Formats: sequence, C-alpha cells, structure tokens
Amino acid sequence: MASKPVLAFVTEAIRRDIHEPLRHFKDFEIVHFYFKAPYGDIGTKELEGGAVRAIKFDNARHLYRKLTRLAPAVIQGAEPYASKKALIFSFAAQKAARKVGAKFIFPMLENRPPHTRFGVLSPLVKLILRLYCKKTDLIFVLNKGAQKNLLDVGVEKKKIVRALWGVWGVDTELFSPQKNGKEPKWQIPVILYVGRLVEEKGIADILNAYEKVIDITPAHLVFVGTGPMECEVEKYRAGNRKKGKITLLGLRQQTDLPPLFRAATVSVYPSRTVPKWEEQVGTVNLQALACGTPVVSAQSGAIPEYIINGKIGLLVPEKDPSALAKSLLTIINNKKRAKELSRAGRKYALAHYDSKKNIKRGEAIVSKLCYEK
Repeated sequence: MASKPVLAFVTEAIRRDIHEPLRHFKDFEIVHFYFKAPYGDIGTKELEGGAVRAIKFDNARHLYRKLTRLAPAVIQGAEPYASKKALIFSFAAQKAARKVGAKFIFPMLENRPPHTRFGVLSPLVKLILRLYCKKTDLIFVLNKGAQKNLLDVGVEKKKIVRALWGVWGVDTELFSPQKNGKEPKWQIPVILYVGRLVEEKGIADILNAYEKVIDITPAHLVFVGTGPMECEVEKYRAGNRKKGKITLLGLRQQTDLPPLFRAATVSVYPSRTVPKWEEQVGTVNLQALACGTPVVSAQSGAIPEYIINGKIGLLVPEKDPSALAKSLLTIINNKKRAKELSRAGRKYALAHYDSKKNIKRGEAIVSKLCYEK
C-alpha cells in the first residue's frame, strides 16, 4: 500500500484547538512543526506521543533543515502579518518548499487594513505580503477583511479560497448540548463570558450591561479567562456584592468549557474593534452555538460573517451596553426565544462549524492542488 503524501504545518505558537483536530486528516500524513507551546493547554509529552506527529524547532534555520530533510508534498507556512517571528518562519518554510518542490499554502486571518495596524511601515508590510504570496500556491482566507488585504496587494483571485482552515471550527461531539454531569448547578440565570479579560473584548460593556440587567431581573455573571481587566472585574464585584453575583473562574482547559456553556443561560461576547485588532472569527461564539447556548455578541470584525443576526444569535452594535442588556434580557426572560436560538445555533454549527467536516472539505482542496502542475 502506497504511503500517504506528507502535509507539514508550521506554527509559531501551538494550541490544543489548532493541533488536536489534525488527527481527522485522512489523505495526508500530518507533521506539525512548532516553535513554542505557550498556552498551557497541551504539553510536550502529549505532543510527542499524540495522534499527530509534532516536532519542535528552535529557529528559522533549524526549521528549514528539518523541513528539507522531511521533504513533504505540501508545506503550510504561517500568516506573515501574525508576528515578526511568524514572518521569519514563513519565509524559511517557503524556501524549504522551493528546495524540495513542495506546494506551499497558508491561512490568512488578519482583517485590519495594513495602514491602520502598521502605520508608516504599511508600504513595506504590503510589499512583503505581495512577495510572499507570489510564491504561494494557495491561500485560505477566514474573513472578508483578510481577502481584501490580499486583493489590495495584487494577489490573484484564483489563489484565494474561503474556508475555515487553521482555525478549524468546533469539535461538535465535545461541544454539544449533551450533558455529562459536570455542569455547575447555578441557581439563577447565568450570563457566561469566555475569553481574555482585555479591553477589546468588551469587558467594560459586559459590566455596564449587567448593571442594567440586574436592575430588572436577578442574574449571575460568570467570567472564564484571565487578563489585565481582571482587576476591574474584581473591583466591580467588590462594590456590588449586595446587588449582583459575579464569579471569576480563571483559565479553563478546552475540555472543561462545554459543561459551563451548557449550564449557562446565555453566552456574551461583545468585542470592540481597536486600531490594531478586530475579531477574525470569534471561536467562542461557535463553541457556544455548538452547545446549544444562545449567543449575544457584537457587530464587530468578522463576527457578523459567522453569526446570522436574529437567526442563530443576537448581534448588537459595538460599545453599546444598553443594546447589549436588552438582548441579554430577551434571552433571559423569553424562554421560547431562547429555545429557538438554541436549536438553530446547534443545527447551524453542525452544518458549518464542525471541525471534522471542515478538515474534510479543506483536505479535498489541498489534495486537488497536489495534482496540479
């Protein structure tokens, strides 16, 4: 039996939700090269002994040597806008692809215009992207802004494919409405936030909206995650002990999140666009949908591309706590509406955001690429 062609992924910072789904590839043997594992959700032993082969590299030269020695059929480089290191590793991977005659691909998520994110350096950054794309065979884009950034530097449309690639979507077997007995027994309606506690995730808007919600009905606000605004949340909690109930659960592993979503009344994710960042997918929203948890999010970045407002979730304008509170109350106080959104969200997630299905779709595209001269 002939061996499978090798598809090598190159990642600066490896994460469980990016690495673990790679086991679903069927047509390729996957080898994942990574520089660091900073998120604490996957260990070295697990990477070395897991279902998908993972190889750590120390620098760009080390990566180049390892890739040329492996000689894969396809190499996926990093997005050049991601970071300085990602840029260096990207060109090392591309050089290795040319050396061994491999097809070269990469995913593009960055949707901020270069002049907004990079300022005076934007002409240089755009030139680098143009040169990088010139020697690339295929680019997966995950939002409209990323596609625009590519087209603006002259990338051929035929090289660009819209798909959930790299960010694969959600494990809909793990993130599901099926309870496993680990769900918290919260006594009152729960508003759940999962993510970094930073300004651009709309933490201040959540607190302001919560103030308005508990003026009308009891509700429990739960935060999962850490970040600079943790102090602000603690300060708010200390000053509102009699009026509301706020819980900070800190960081949680991916496998611990589904029971929290299932126990929550509504998931809230009101991101804000800032000069150097905007939402590129909004994976937390997809996880909530897959669990059948109603979603209230913001019309921010690419979120409206993934959440159909009024059909599978409720979207509000950015930086609008009043509108946020109104939508949260709609779900808390209207059980029929909440059930409608729950069923529609789960159904949509199964059809569009299932990581196994997305990998199958993407793999077919890459397989076809391998047969092109």
